[in-house]
Amino acid sequence: MGPTGSVAGSIYSDTTGPVAATSNTGMSKMGEASSEGIFGVAWGDSSIKAAAAAGGITKICHVDSHTTTVLGVYGKTTTMVYGE
Repeated sequence: MGPTGSVAGSIYSDTTGPVAATSNTGMSKMGEASSEGIFGVAWGDSSIKAAAAAGGITKICHVDSHTTTVLGVYGKTTTMVYGE
């Protein structure tokens, strides 16, 4: 289902939601990292670590995730990290 919850459509899903938050303040930077899969073959790195590195973030404020699936055959997850 992905980290955004248990809502899933059998034909198409497109969900965005929170993953985590910290007590750090400030969101001058944002980094993204994605992974995809089709027909049971997956590639990419949508980890929080990869997204933070892409944005040059060392102090994470919060993390969101966006997941898209089509017919259970294709899926993509993007992790967005906000911080300093």
